[in-house]
Amino acid sequence: MATFSEVLNEDLLVRLAGDRSFDRGFDYYEGGLVRSLAQYGDRITAKVDGTQTYQVELWLRDEKLMFDCSCPVGDGGDFCKHCVAVALTWIEEPPPYHPASESPVIEGTTTADLYQYLSRQDAKTLVDLIFDRAMEDPVWHQQLLLKAASPQNRGVPDIATLRSVLEDAIVIDDFDDYFVGYDEASGYADRVESVVDSIKELLEAGYASDAVELTQEAIDLLDKALNSIDDSDGDLCDIIDDLPELHYRACEAARPDPHALAKWLLRSALDMSFFGWEDAIDTYQDILGEEGINTYKQLLAIEWDNLPPNQNPRYSYDWSRSKLTRLQEKFVAKTGSLEEIVAVISKDLSSSGRYLKIAELYEEAGQIDTAIDWAERGFEEFKEQRFPSSELRHFLVATYNWQGRIEDAITTVWRAFYRSPSFSLYQELKQQADKINAWPKWRDTALTHIQQTNDRNRQSRHFDNSLLVEIFMWEEDFDRAWQEEKSGGCSDNLRMQLADRSGMNFPDDSLAVYKREIELAVGQTNDRGYNQAAILISKVKALLEKLDRRSDYKQFIGKLTAKHRRKRKFVTLLKTKGLDSMG
Repeated sequence: MATFSEVLNEDLLVRLAGDRSFDRGFDYYEGGLVRSLAQYGDRITAKVDGTQTYQVELWLRDEKLMFDCSCPVGDGGDFCKHCVAVALTWIEEPPPYHPASESPVIEGTTTADLYQYLSRQDAKTLVDLIFDRAMEDPVWHQQLLLKAASPQNRGVPDIATLRSVLEDAIVIDDFDDYFVGYDEASGYADRVESVVDSIKELLEAGYASDAVELTQEAIDLLDKALNSIDDSDGDLCDIIDDLPELHYRACEAARPDPHALAKWLLRSALDMSFFGWEDAIDTYQDILGEEGINTYKQLLAIEWDNLPPNQNPRYSYDWSRSKLTRLQEKFVAKTGSLEEIVAVISKDLSSSGRYLKIAELYEEAGQIDTAIDWAERGFEEFKEQRFPSSELRHFLVATYNWQGRIEDAITTVWRAFYRSPSFSLYQELKQQADKINAWPKWRDTALTHIQQTNDRNRQSRHFDNSLLVEIFMWEEDFDRAWQEEKSGGCSDNLRMQLADRSGMNFPDDSLAVYKREIELAVGQTNDRGYNQAAILISKVKALLEKLDRRSDYKQFIGKLTAKHRRKRKFVTLLKTKGLDSMG
């Protein structure tokens, strides 16, 4: 007689539950949601905390694992995630074994009693029980209708019923406030999966054309429904992957009208949010044939011709337009000339990236002057943007350098710097100007522009001298950096960097920064603040030690610990790290 140790293993659980339910059950097991695990005789019992608390039983019959769970999935006869969690918990650490006779008395009827009862009933009684349940439970009703409508039951499929069940399973009630929440998503996915399985059975039974129609309807409906579902656990991911594959298999077998198929594939590519059909023209090439491909091309051309040009730099993103543009670009890229491809891209010049794309195409074709012309047009078109395209600038600078046009490269960087001064652009300007030994002139020009910009912005509550501090610190002119910090301030991060890098030459300024930040850190009165303060105190200690000002540290640490003597945890931390004295 088999034992649980011989039967239970992960391979069996995956076979019984499927990958998705196994993974979810593993999460339950790993999360410690299984409790009251016990074994009496040949039965394992446990409770699993989910959206509710579910009762699970596992037992062996003829060396086969039997199971029961009070959740809706288990109630439907499937090996659910709760059963997986209990089995994995048992495998990790089996509970003490107790003879069946020691099993606690359970009030009411047990699962074993129920099984024995059902075994004694005649067929009509069982049919009535199932039928009554199906009339009360929509899930049972759907599953049984699918089985009743299948070709295996009727000889021929009942397509009308299959279509009706499909719609009932997928369509979400048409109310503005209706939504399939997180807790409902798994049950919804199970219902949809039952429909998909029925379409698979239909295909396997030889009804490929019907399978094509039903699959397309399922995809259409599900793409709309997914906007109203919280599928955070990814219960529908496998279905979203399976349906297109099923559709392809059905089309491969049925060879549907190529014109109708082309029309559906294009409409799906343009309209659907969750199913990606952009590559359908390649995937379905053999099924579409020359006729279908031509139809697809003609319909796409009509859509494209009806799309108005867009060259507004302030134009907001349009999802539908973007999808159509990508499809047309992809299609033309296969057989079109360079000019035809550029014509497609240039129909939408609402972003600097479109100009860059064209410039790169001409560069690849060796037409450098045309590439520069497009890049310059884009750079000029978007010059009023607060953050103009860095990609276009990099393209122009690199191309100018390749042609030996260093002055043009410098001017391009300067134009960007003038509109929006930044540290990275200052560095880039120096890199280019150094190539012709022109940096002193450009440096003066850049610093003057920053000062003038600062003067205009000085009244802004967000104003500070961070850019100048960063520049002078990079140039290791710490005297000027501290002057700018004191006259206009800078970011906390820059101030700390300045203190760290210039402490030996500007010790008092650096120490003032450290001490201010130490007080702020200690004021948090938590471990994180105390640890941050300790790091800063160690900087003070190291700096004063290098300056041979040990007495200053002794005075500093004495005042600090006296001031915060009630913060015992902080004072203890300083002692532990050896910061309470110079040592």
